[in-house]
Amino acid sequence: MFKNIVAADMAVFINPDEFGEPHNIDGKIYTVVVDNEIIHERPSLSTSGSNDFDAHGVYLTNITFFIKEIDLGYIPVENQPMEFDGLLCTVRKVIPNVGIVEVMLDCNQS
Repeated sequence: MFKNIVAADMAVFINPDEFGEPHNIDGKIYTVVVDNEIIHERPSLSTSGSNDFDAHGVYLTNITFFIKEIDLGYIPVENQPMEFDGLLCTVRKVIPNVGIVEVMLDCNQS
């Protein structure tokens, strides 16, 4: 019974007609929900802010997204490289929760 309720909620949450959007992860298009505001709610996850500039004109940006575990086919691990919409990123944190995986990335942009 509970699993059916969760599955129904997941279908709404990740649905492209609701909150889901297509994004390229490691060369494949997935429907995900991106939430870049969550990094502000969890300041301990950001070592020195969500957009940090260095002397070379490259800055660190944080991306948090939610994806169905069944769609991705695996649970990422911390420090794993991951490409997100053409940005080379590193997985900072992963939180699997009832079929949905929250993935927090650190990405370098120039």
